[in-house]
Amino acid sequence: MKAEERLSGLEQCECLKYCYDNGTQRQEGEEWKKDSCNTCRCKNGTIECFHEECPHCSNPIYRDGECCPVCQTTCYYSGKYYDHGESTNPAVCVTCTCVNAVMECNQLDVKKQCPPLNCPESERISVHGECCPVCKGKDYCALGHDCHNNASCVNLATMYACHCQAGYDGDGRHCQ
Repeated sequence: MKAEERLSGLEQCECLKYCYDNGTQRQEGEEWKKDSCNTCRCKNGTIECFHEECPHCSNPIYRDGECCPVCQTTCYYSGKYYDHGESTNPAVCVTCTCVNAVMECNQLDVKKQCPPLNCPESERISVHGECCPVCKGKDYCALGHDCHNNASCVNLATMYACHCQAGYDGDGRHCQ
């Protein structure tokens, strides 16, 4: 009879469970940060750890001590949204970059940032849509082209053109 009473008393007892993490006692249900990327929980006397889910950003910003990158808010410029770090060229020689939700625009200094030219000022021409001037007679074909094997590359004043060879038809990039 006494044994039955003691057993009945034990059945009514609420046993507390603990977890031990590197010598630290944790209560049942307790959660803690193991490091900047992992959260742990004491459950049924065992430790369960979970890696933090991070958001996907096109141009993430990583900060010291943070597990996940920060996704900065976008910039709205000329009717379009830009992600943090994304750039656009609204005009020749102007580059605008979205930085922490602010669009920062900079004008290219042609004298400092364009390659030096080995021709007199009178022989320099501006190419439409390009910031840096070029020398007349520049060999655009020699810089690399995408003309078809059965086409010829022809230098023009500010660019090159591809022309299919005799006996072939096409746009110069595709000849048959």
